[in-house]
Amino acid sequence: MEKIKIDEGGRKTLTNLLLSCVLMPTKLSGKQVAVSKMSSCQNSLVELSSFQVESNSPDNLPILDCLQKVARLQNKSIIDKEFLWEFFSGTDHYADVLRDVAMVPIISRQLWTIAHMLLPVIVDNKGEEFLNVTYKNGENIVHLKNVYMPEHFQAKIGDTVLIHYATVVDTTCPIAFVNKMLNTQSEFKEFIEAIKSIDKIDFKRFFMGDLTQRTKDIFVKD
Repeated sequence: MEKIKIDEGGRKTLTNLLLSCVLMPTKLSGKQVAVSKMSSCQNSLVELSSFQVESNSPDNLPILDCLQKVARLQNKSIIDKEFLWEFFSGTDHYADVLRDVAMVPIISRQLWTIAHMLLPVIVDNKGEEFLNVTYKNGENIVHLKNVYMPEHFQAKIGDTVLIHYATVVDTTCPIAFVNKMLNTQSEFKEFIEAIKSIDKIDFKRFFMGDLTQRTKDIFVKD
């Protein structure tokens, strides 16, 4: 079976996505191992499986296996950031979202459904670390407050950035790909229902803690 590899841009984007994901364990685990290995990697093209703890370890990240499976189904041998944008904003990840959201209280499920997806959003205003942004998909709009932007990212008012779990994870997505993401997400029934039912989310209140503490100074640059 062909080994699936990931290029440098994909590795940086995937690192940021993993760091943003608050549902993953915060103790030393497969997530920390993968992030550490990816952050220290110097090669431009690496086998994705090399970022697991070890073969058949219970601490291995299922998401890495999932990405390899999807890549093979799409006849892709190299994962890049465009592949990751499509995956985490698209149908395969949405299925995971609907499964994972069952772990949270019913009252919060619509909020988690929104937070869990990779979203293209427009920057409305910004402070030193936090942004207020808007997700707009046709007539479906939700305002998101206190989105954390790691200091190495640059964005100005009016820019489109990608966020995952209230954290900016990429600022380089072209508008054509943004439109593709929005078109796909417009077909997600529960997601659109959540957008329609919520006017705004203050992530600082939603996560009830310091959003910067879990990721500060670890995120990797574009």
